[in-house]
Amino acid sequence: MKFFMMKKAIFSGRKSILEYNADQDMLYYSRRIGHAPSYYPDLEENENISIPDNTSIINALKLTGKNKKGLSLGVVNSMTSKEQATITSDIGKTKESVEPFTNYFIGRLKQDWNKGNTTLGGIATSTVRKIKDEQLQFLADKSLVGGVDFEHNWLNRKYFINTKSFYSKIHGSETAISRLQRSSQHLFQREDAEHLEYDSELTSLQGWGGEVSGGKRSGKLRITGNFDWRSPGVDLNDVGYMRQADYIREETHLLYNVNKPKGIFLKYYLAFDQHHYWSYGGENTLDRFDSEAKFTFKNYWLFKLDIDRTFNEIDTRQLRGGPSLRIDGNTSTGFIFQTNSSKNFILATLFDFTRYDDKITWKNRYDLSLFWLINNNITISLYTGFTDEVNNSQYVKQKTVNGKKEYVVGKIARETLFTTLRLEYFVTPELSLQYYGSPYASIGKYNSFRKVNISNSKNLDERYTPLNTNDNLLVDENNNELLNFETENPDFNFQEFRSNFVLRWEYKTGSTFYFVWTNTSSNYEPVYNPSITDTFKNISKLRHRTLLW
Repeated sequence: MKFFMMKKAIFSGRKSILEYNADQDMLYYSRRIGHAPSYYPDLEENENISIPDNTSIINALKLTGKNKKGLSLGVVNSMTSKEQATITSDIGKTKESVEPFTNYFIGRLKQDWNKGNTTLGGIATSTVRKIKDEQLQFLADKSLVGGVDFEHNWLNRKYFINTKSFYSKIHGSETAISRLQRSSQHLFQREDAEHLEYDSELTSLQGWGGEVSGGKRSGKLRITGNFDWRSPGVDLNDVGYMRQADYIREETHLLYNVNKPKGIFLKYYLAFDQHHYWSYGGENTLDRFDSEAKFTFKNYWLFKLDIDRTFNEIDTRQLRGGPSLRIDGNTSTGFIFQTNSSKNFILATLFDFTRYDDKITWKNRYDLSLFWLINNNITISLYTGFTDEVNNSQYVKQKTVNGKKEYVVGKIARETLFTTLRLEYFVTPELSLQYYGSPYASIGKYNSFRKVNISNSKNLDERYTPLNTNDNLLVDENNNELLNFETENPDFNFQEFRSNFVLRWEYKTGSTFYFVWTNTSSNYEPVYNPSITDTFKNISKLRHRTLLW
């Protein structure tokens, strides 16, 4: 899954006031406002469609501030319009709604005392959709989320305790709540989860989550820990961002930090982390140990080494609602080299190698990044990455055969290549031009197809049963068809290019004008191109979709 940082200036400015994050989850994620339409109509062979790339933002209000007594306030309210697609055929044009009128609200209060060492805050978010069209009934019509957070620091912020808790309630039609229960974040239909119960008649879904963290975070030896949870029904994704519900996690972090010169080193640290995950049903889903060492030399170059070990992993989502699937343990080793970050030209490289206990699955990653301050007005940054991997347990499909659901996995060989380029030119301190471009290419080839047998077995021969190829069909031991390669080829060739150009003019203090040009193009084909470089080069031939605002 790709995650894109918040960029819209009106929504992300002074985000520290509106920010309410719990680990990687966020109660407010500005990219939800003005997102791409949620519905894509089915087309006949002779039909073409014109559909908006984004939902139009009708208006947006943002108010943030802090008074002398330490009370911070943040409010965002925005409305997005009802969007329609135009479908063209031999008999004329028709319009079909693809997104309802929606109102988004985010309110945040935060009070601090004791010179900012103690804070108490709250947040409330609301998403209300005006749904009138039958094809949009799969969307929830109302979402409410509320949260409370508290932090206290003492002994010059050497020690701290931080707590966050939030509750969500989503309301919608039976279709909408059924879809939400079956989504990848929840998977209430999971076959082997006794603590989950899928109910197709529900019209609301609710749950809660939170985290407690604390410890000693300064000095040579630092020890911190955190405990966080997401109940099966919690959901933040209407105006927030949540990766997964139904988990409990405990972590411990140790850090030994030496912040003074010693030998050839200017400073260094050694770190060790322990992680333990389980589901609300008590399933041990993952254990991991991470070790890290970072050395900064006297010339300000740095070297970083990571060694991680993962074991006892049970993936509850790999089979898309099927039983949890055991993932073999793995060991990962990574290296980072970086030149002096205080110079006008900075170069960094990353090498990461992961090997699994099954002796089949592996992953290699190579990254190169550079930053160049050409002069006080012009900066260039470039980040390029290449990943080469083989996964022995990649999900392919599920199919009901003789009343029983069967799950097919395959071994995939995949390569991914991408580049992100950023250019910034300050004409004056108040006027700047910015360009962002990111081509992305990925290719994948499947083989060694198998049926899941005993999904939690540690023995690969018990976990999977090999499948046979009969002409263009994939069949099991009883010659039941599980996959037709002519219509369901899982191989892929994916290309994408995202870019934007921004003119920013602060014509007076506190008042800024933006001109934004964005371009998006992508292409997916169910075929395998053995050359990732050819796929990457051909991105320039993609059809572009442009937006001005």
